[in-house]
Amino acid sequence: MLQSGTYKIGAWFHSGRFADQRFDTAGQCLSAGHERSGGSKPVDFYFDTGLTYKGPFGREDDTIGIGFAYTRIGGAARSLDADTTATTPAYPVRSRETLLEVSYQFQVTR
Repeated sequence: MLQSGTYKIGAWFHSGRFADQRFDTAGQCLSAGHERSGGSKPVDFYFDTGLTYKGPFGREDDTIGIGFAYTRIGGAARSLDADTTATTPAYPVRSRETLLEVSYQFQVTR
């Protein structure tokens, strides 16, 4: 059963273009000299969500929360990483990032 309180939901979407991180304006690869193969977005998917609850454990001014985020790195950025790995073997190839956050905010004084 839902209690009375404040509930919020939101979203955003970015449809703009980003500068190509793999190729320069002449189409030359920034790390290995390959030809241009397409557009570029550093991140091609992002999602986050979270919940907070005010008043846990009978402490009306405290807040407990949990958050989750997921990011998928775009193909052009992954390709740039793979090109860089050819000359710098320890360089990582990014693919995704997942985040889980738990927080507790407490009121010290009244």
